[in-house]
Amino acid sequence: MEFRILGSVEALADERIPLRGRRTRTALAAFLLDADRVVPISQLVDALWDDSPPPTSTRQVQHCISLLRQAFQGRRDQPKIVTEGTGYRLSLEGSTLDSREFVRLAAQARGLTEGDPAGAVELMRRALELWRGPALADVSSSRLAHRATYFDEQRLVVWEECLALELNLGRHETVVSEVIALSAAHPMRERPAELAMTALGRCGRRAEALAFYQGFRSHLVDEMGIDPGARLQALHQALLRGDDRLGRAEPARPPAVIGTVPATAPGQPQAPAELPAGIATFTGRAEPLAALDRLLNSPHGPVVNINGIAGSGKTTLAVHWAHQIAGRFPDGLLYVNLRGHDPGPALDPTAALAQILRSLGVPPSALPGHPDELAGRFRTVTASKRLLILLDDAADDAQVLPLLPNSPGCAVIITSRGELPGLTARTDSTPITLGPFDGDESVSLLKLLVPDERGADEDRLRRLSELCGGLPVALRLTGERLRRRPKLSLDLAIDELTGPDRLDHMRLPGDPGVRATFDASYRAQPVWLRGLWRSLAISPLDTFTVNSAAALADVEAAEARSGLEQLAASHLLESLESGRYRFHELLRIYAAERHAEEDGAEVEQLTVDRLLDWLTAKVDGAHRKLRPEHPVIDPDLTRFERFADARTALEWIDAEAVNITRCSRHAAELRPRRCWQLAAGMHGWLAVRGNRRDWIALYRVALDAARRAGDLRGQRLIQHGLAVAYSSLDQFAKARTCFRIAISIASATGQTQDALWSYAILTGLELEHGRYDDAAETVADALRNLPPNGRLPQLEATLLRHQGNLFLHTGRLDAAVAPLHEARTLLTGIGADLCRSYVEIALGQVHEARQELDLARRHYLQALRLVHTRNDNRLIATARLRMGAFLAAHGPTEEAREHLLIAAEKSRLLDDTQTAEAQRLLESLGAG
Repeated sequence: MEFRILGSVEALADERIPLRGRRTRTALAAFLLDADRVVPISQLVDALWDDSPPPTSTRQVQHCISLLRQAFQGRRDQPKIVTEGTGYRLSLEGSTLDSREFVRLAAQARGLTEGDPAGAVELMRRALELWRGPALADVSSSRLAHRATYFDEQRLVVWEECLALELNLGRHETVVSEVIALSAAHPMRERPAELAMTALGRCGRRAEALAFYQGFRSHLVDEMGIDPGARLQALHQALLRGDDRLGRAEPARPPAVIGTVPATAPGQPQAPAELPAGIATFTGRAEPLAALDRLLNSPHGPVVNINGIAGSGKTTLAVHWAHQIAGRFPDGLLYVNLRGHDPGPALDPTAALAQILRSLGVPPSALPGHPDELAGRFRTVTASKRLLILLDDAADDAQVLPLLPNSPGCAVIITSRGELPGLTARTDSTPITLGPFDGDESVSLLKLLVPDERGADEDRLRRLSELCGGLPVALRLTGERLRRRPKLSLDLAIDELTGPDRLDHMRLPGDPGVRATFDASYRAQPVWLRGLWRSLAISPLDTFTVNSAAALADVEAAEARSGLEQLAASHLLESLESGRYRFHELLRIYAAERHAEEDGAEVEQLTVDRLLDWLTAKVDGAHRKLRPEHPVIDPDLTRFERFADARTALEWIDAEAVNITRCSRHAAELRPRRCWQLAAGMHGWLAVRGNRRDWIALYRVALDAARRAGDLRGQRLIQHGLAVAYSSLDQFAKARTCFRIAISIASATGQTQDALWSYAILTGLELEHGRYDDAAETVADALRNLPPNGRLPQLEATLLRHQGNLFLHTGRLDAAVAPLHEARTLLTGIGADLCRSYVEIALGQVHEARQELDLARRHYLQALRLVHTRNDNRLIATARLRMGAFLAAHGPTEEAREHLLIAAEKSRLLDDTQTAEAQRLLESLGAG
């Protein structure tokens, strides 16, 4: 399929696909702006309603997504909208997006500007032809407007670059009308005016060029009260002198550039121009560059701190932007390497001040000796100047603060690996944090670095970029290795980076590589913090909390919290919004190497064991709250976590599910008991939240571990859980086999209650598959073996519910009511909302079958009220589906559609068999 946002928002598959409604189009635009990335529901709500969402906004977003899925259904290369966490991701695999193609062509063209300008023009023209109007032309959303503005600006920049190249190719006669029209469309923009004057002059139309300048200047003075910039004034002077050649048209620059540094007047000291050279293959960082450009509008001299993980390209970005805005600072461009992470000592602030003052023409003999006097002289010298100062690789706040001028005409760019909170607190500085490149930025950089045919293999380049973790330094080293070795295939390069020695392949002769880049950040930390960092790296955890870090490092929570905060401030960990932390993949590899070298295998095993013991206690405590009627995971465990209620336990596993799964798999070989215990402890969560196929995959690993350990308790619990998972996927034979094995083990080991629970769920499975004779026998056996006096009310109520359902399915409607009401009585007042909800649903079905519709509606509503108190996707899907089916048959249909949409969404999360029924009913209502 083909998607377009450079103009109106469109989706095409041989023909234009109709998009139903403004909100659906806006939702698609939001997805396309972040294609292949998760878009949180909150972000979609903001895009659709700006600052005033209705109470039903989340539900309406889900409806928009349902409409989009319906529009894409059955199309060639059908894109998928995938639910991930609390958001959705639009996967464009096999599809095209015009904005991506525009960025790709523009980047490719810029790589040809020096060697093949005609080829660059051709590519730029192809990029510009993709535009059909302003970006997102038919989308009205202030939250998306700034994204559209960014693309509109990039279009103008590419257009200006293209026209400048064409002028340099001698095509002034061809483009003169185009540049005049472009300037007329953007009367405040100097670059098109400059190009128009150049084209007119080269066409021999000098008088028109001079008149054009006067008209542009008058408009600028009238509207803004300012004169044109230095570049345009210089061009005007050249025209007055009659210089018909008018020099070479410089490549277009983004709008932050207003002029050039004027020539030094005779007798004046030359303004310093110390910026390092930029790199020709700069790409990406559009959002940070836009943020930096906005800072130039500040009435005070901007101070910006570009910080981020080692190797993220902080200096590259700082130098690139500094060159772009150089024309604003006629008094000089200063660069100081503060050596904050060099092997030797960092540059002292006093030495840095002396260096700056010497660059500004102060003789060494006139430099004060006292640090305070030196700082005062620096502020005096810079007070009336317009300077750009780049302070590279700062160690900390104390090193930077004395180096800030007090002139509103100065700008300061600071780069640092860590955050500089003291700088932010004491000044009006703005922090800009760089993370790794996203997938598209990474691939674009590799294409620039690998200009041969390998650069056209986007799939393999994307895999390489993933192995580099999107880290610019790793991408550049990998790209340079490929450039130097033209016969190295991408497949071999991928194989090298997939191995255990990945960092060894991210270096070049004469370059210390990625490992040395990380070394500097690591060595800058105190000894205790390095130890904490190493402990985190060798754990199976994907993300860390204060408590899990404390368990790993065997420290108190307060110490773990302080350590995590310091590691995040140094960008050795990433701080997530949820209060969690995680590694960049390459940093984790490096930290694990440090652990192997400095701590060893024995310490690693002790560290992981502490984590597994802590996590098992948490999981067991959560299981006891979520499934109090089920057997505990470890009856010998006395220090299990005591959660306040089931909701708290469920929310904790929501946050830790990935970690628990990873730890269970990690423990399979060396700690098989912990493997099956962690898996079994997730049963309650998996039943209401988990994807069934993931559940089965995890439990198969756990079953192998329990068998190797000869642990019958583990085998029984895991077989029971597998049976439940298989039954949810409608795999009757496998589910029944697992139940029978679980019952056999429970009976052989004297665990009567556990056997009865397996009997109860097996009865439900037999009912679902129409095995009514088997179900009747199973439920009768179970009821006969129940202990007397109602000691197991939830188990007894479950068996009675199945008995009522058996009578319902076999047409004995009058007989069905009594066991269901008895079950309802058993559950009243004991807090068993889950069991009670299913009983209410069964009563609703019985009364609906008896045509007692008011009673049926009452029971369905009661089930929904009980569901409202639980975060149970399976139960929510079932209750919503039954109410939706009832309303689809008896009305109102609009309310039925709402219930069925939610049922379909919840079932889809679980990969549950109810999805098909909900979808079928929706299609019958015309809302598929």
